[in-house]
Amino acid sequence: METRILSFDEWPLVEPVVRDVFGDEMPVTPAQSVFLGAFDGGSLAGFVQVEQLLRIFHLYTAPGFRGAQVARLLADEAARDIPAGFPACVLTDERALIRWALRHGARDVGAVHFLRKDF
Repeated sequence: METRILSFDEWPLVEPVVRDVFGDEMPVTPAQSVFLGAFDGGSLAGFVQVEQLLRIFHLYTAPGFRGAQVARLLADEAARDIPAGFPACVLTDERALIRWALRHGARDVGAVHFLRKDF
């Protein structure tokens, strides 16, 4: 058994599983995701998809400016910087930020376990 990163040309090996088993769409470019495959001879035994995520993180409004649309202005500007077709993940309990993300095309994928590796 060996493991290796699938080249973009090999992505059709995993596409049916991503679509039919997980119900997700394939990423558009290798800048979005990497697929690490486990191979037994020439057969794909399994894979893991590691997705490159952009996050909206630490949105802050100073106390004297709350209610002055500062958060909306900053979040709208941040939305313009997310590359087209790139996944984004908003990890917050702030309902206003979640509603903002939904207005900008985000979809709620349900409960997510967020694991962070600090370097």
